[in-house]
Amino acid sequence: MDRARGYPPFFHETLGKYPALQSDPLLRTRRRPHYRIDKSYIGGAQWSFNSRGNRGSQEYAVPKPAGVYRVLCIGGSTTASGNVSCDQATWTAQLQRGWNEHLPAWNAARHARSEPPVASIEVVNHGVVGWTTVQDLVYFVTEGIDLEPDVAICMEAINDIQAASLEGIDAGYRPWMLRDWFRPWEHRTRVDNLLGWSRLYWVLRNRVRDWNTPRDPTPLAWRTHSVHPRGPVHFRRNLENFVAAAHVHGIRPVLMTQPCTLLWDDPTLRMPDKHNPVFKPKGPALTPEAYVEAHRLYNDITREVARAGSAEMVDLADLTPQRSGTMDDTVHETDLGAEERAGLILDALAQ
Repeated sequence: MDRARGYPPFFHETLGKYPALQSDPLLRTRRRPHYRIDKSYIGGAQWSFNSRGNRGSQEYAVPKPAGVYRVLCIGGSTTASGNVSCDQATWTAQLQRGWNEHLPAWNAARHARSEPPVASIEVVNHGVVGWTTVQDLVYFVTEGIDLEPDVAICMEAINDIQAASLEGIDAGYRPWMLRDWFRPWEHRTRVDNLLGWSRLYWVLRNRVRDWNTPRDPTPLAWRTHSVHPRGPVHFRRNLENFVAAAHVHGIRPVLMTQPCTLLWDDPTLRMPDKHNPVFKPKGPALTPEAYVEAHRLYNDITREVARAGSAEMVDLADLTPQRSGTMDDTVHETDLGAEERAGLILDALAQ
């Protein structure tokens, strides 16, 4: 909780829109270290973050202890398991538990290949709501490698598609990065410290600040019938660079396609009314047909990069069972869906 700051956890310097985030000069946003939310936000979910901003309270020692096999998972909210009930229900936490339970058999297979035994598996969840392959790549080469992972997993699609839904996109995904949802962090004032205990105060304060903030003279221009042509190009290049950086450092790269119910065969399971629950732009957006076409394209690019770059591929978009109860919206899984997802990834990686 954020009681030390003197105000409720769901209102803070970043307009109260997402309390687990803080501004970062390199990544734009990152997880707030040692932050905890106890079912007072995000649909009643419980969230916590360790000293490095990884989801969950588990810490990961550096240098990596002998005998530890470490898996680093990078991506957006679908990596963070944004819609599950608690840290223990995320697919990364369930993957860690399942892989450790499978460890004797896996060690036997490693022994047959003359590979050293593993004492334990650690799965690090560094999924951050809103991140794209731009932040994934920057984080991986500046911080993720320092965790000494044996495996690095990346799953993206919807956030990169959102970034490419704006005119003027460049390799740094501007102007997407400059949206007000990612407004820079603002320092607290003495008045904030005095009245910060009040939720009403933060509502009024944020409205006054919005009213007093000059509007961008060039508002965002959203595309409706297709992503910007440069979007898929940048997405492919970012994934290629992620794979190449992993290989250079002796890390096993893994790419995953992103499931989306809008692509499912059964229309009754697609949940179009729950599409894109986090990033609804103020104005026109991609039509459902354009989004489906883009999501298929981005998943195909992920498959192509994996084949061309000698990366392992977990085709979740193809493997995920198309049935009710596994998805909370079009891209985020339920607790049950996270359990199934962990099993699919374990089957693919623990060979």
